Amino acid sequence: MSRYLPSLKGWIALILAVFAGFFLPVTFPARGPSGFFGHVPVQTWIIGAVTVTVCLAASAFAAVRGSTPDRVAAVVSALLTVFLIVMFIHAAT
Repeated sequence: MSRYLPSLKGWIALILAVFAGFFLPVTFPARGPSGFFGHVPVQTWIIGAVTVTVCLAASAFAAVRGSTPDRVAAVVSALLTVFLIVMFIHAAT
């Protein structure tokens, strides 16, 4: 494998964050001008919180235990995860 490509740790962190970026908005119901159209179940909030936690853990693991390309992938994953956290908090308010 090339020394410029991340190992499995970096790829897992990056793929989890990208997948969560597509997955998390789909779990919430549609929003209107006054809020959500319908009730948001507790399971949806739990799924969102677990998804964000797993993404944070994967990017932290890749940053601490990985090589330089893994750390780059972890930074990109962490930035995507911060975007997910902002989206999650915006949905909660």
